[in-house]
Amino acid sequence: ETKGKNREQKDVDQLIGATLDILPIRPGAVDARALADRDRVLGTGRPVAPIKTKEGDLLVTGIRPGLLVPPSASPGAIAVERAMRTVGVELETFDLPQFNSAGDGPVNTARNLAFPLKYRFVDEFKADEGSFDKLRRDYNQLAKKTGAPIVDDALRLNLAGQLNLMDPETLRQARGTKTNEIGGFRRAVQKYVSKGIPVLWVMCDGMIGDNPGAKRQITVMLIIGMNPAKDEVLYLDPSDPSGATRRMTFHDGWCVTLNVGAIIR
Repeated sequence: ETKGKNREQKDVDQLIGATLDILPIRPGAVDARALADRDRVLGTGRPVAPIKTKEGDLLVTGIRPGLLVPPSASPGAIAVERAMRTVGVELETFDLPQFNSAGDGPVNTARNLAFPLKYRFVDEFKADEGSFDKLRRDYNQLAKKTGAPIVDDALRLNLAGQLNLMDPETLRQARGTKTNEIGGFRRAVQKYVSKGIPVLWVMCDGMIGDNPGAKRQITVMLIIGMNPAKDEVLYLDPSDPSGATRRMTFHDGWCVTLNVGAIIR
């Protein structure tokens, strides 16, 4: 019996270690973080208060590792499972194939399966044809002056396709001046991060931000914090095995945003 308990404790400690490896943090917060992660791994199923580092980062603690979704799955599938497990929603093996699709497919699936899996999916922002009609007009007016690629109206229903074609600097001028919209993005992130809940972020990677040279693609990131003083959003790329924390200003983050949502219970 004692051996069994020791083996069980070892399994828990290994899982806690895997969780800690996902989210590198600064010295000084390790003890609180470890306690929060231990509580979550042992099954409290409740988000805990975020931690604040000396650098001013406000971080969600205890981002739980994916246990069922394989590393070869789409980034969105990995992000969705981690978000679900962090708030206490456990997936079953037969649920997985539905989530493993490209682009924003896993987030759409998470939205559709909220009722049967007994959680809520909250859309804080979801791009639609109307909002992108205005963005496309503003962008094209500037593009005609700068010589940037024009986005054809024929792509009206393909929001991701429109964003993917836009010139980064022209997009910054067209969308990055919308202070009210940027403020809404910032408030949505703060709303959940302050409660210890990660945010699912559908965005265009490799376009603007801290990942130069990356393939430009629509993907799903997991927002795990913010730095109010630097006006930065902190996030994880589920496809990055290093689990490094990435950063982007809210200004640039809004420019490449398609959807911002959260899974809650």
